[in-house]
Amino acid sequence: MKSIIYSLLACGLLIGGGSCRKGFEDLNRPYSDADESRINIPGLYNGLVESFTKYGDDALNVSLLYPITNQQAYQNTLAPYVNYAGGFWGNYYPALHNYRALIRLIDQQPDAASFSNVRYMATILLASRTLRMVDYYGDIPYSKAVSAADGPAFFRVPYDKQADIYKSVLADLKTATDGLTTAAGQTSIGASESFLKNDIDAWRKFGNALRLRYAVRLYNKENALSGQIITDIIGGNKPLPNNQNVAATDIWKDNFGLWPNNFSNAGTFAALDAKWNSYAELSISNMRMSSNVWQQMSSSNDSSGAGIFDPRCKVFYMTSNRDKWAPQPQDGSQPEGGRPYEGG
Repeated sequence: MKSIIYSLLACGLLIGGGSCRKGFEDLNRPYSDADESRINIPGLYNGLVESFTKYGDDALNVSLLYPITNQQAYQNTLAPYVNYAGGFWGNYYPALHNYRALIRLIDQQPDAASFSNVRYMATILLASRTLRMVDYYGDIPYSKAVSAADGPAFFRVPYDKQADIYKSVLADLKTATDGLTTAAGQTSIGASESFLKNDIDAWRKFGNALRLRYAVRLYNKENALSGQIITDIIGGNKPLPNNQNVAATDIWKDNFGLWPNNFSNAGTFAALDAKWNSYAELSISNMRMSSNVWQQMSSSNDSSGAGIFDPRCKVFYMTSNRDKWAPQPQDGSQPEGGRPYEGG
């Protein structure tokens, strides 16, 4: 750095200064000029990994409860920047863009086949993110999303159907999980693989676990597809996580999401952030049942819960610290009141 500074000072003494630019063009290139010509495979891959730890993207997140518990579409009226209604969108689509840029970059390599494992690991990561988004929101822009650089026709892209996205992503997951290989000739990004440390067996377990989880979830709606996946994994005796394996050296291979600070190398804070979002929702967002949901589950506003007729109410929600049922008005007219909605 000192030599650079001295060189720049010396350049100021030269007539015209034209020779000063030689060799410094890339160094002085402004950040605003960054584009895909300056990216690399390990950087894009680890961008996906880093984004994976945001918003509680671990296996036991509240994804199945989210559409029910957060009907008001915001969490914290006192700190509106803590906003899951937009936060997941803002986190997912940059990851989708980076994934597709990564795939394009791999395809451009003269030895693209040697990057198959990197391609498949990234595909499994992106699949997990996409399936989570579909859990939350149903239909989302997907197949034509993040393509604005291709022209105005892609500025406002259509939403893909939830069922179509599930099927497409599950097919991608099978291709990726089955395609992972320990054969020679694969380009390893080594220490740059910061999610499962380039352990191919752990990646197969992760991919199969995702496929099996969604096969079970979709069984009543997509019986044939789910049956094929279950038969393929269980009948084929494909590797799956062993949740009883809690050895300190192996826990990150077999307990995806249960111990995010073990499987995440994105930093202690990011890992703890994932835990907080998943297991202590009240510690961040004071998330609370809305009056709209309450009216679908209770025949009266009795704070003792005497009017509750839907048994899921007591599974999905909790009373206040005064042991009262006090839903948040749908119009947001009542402050959230602390954790868990103190005074309510």
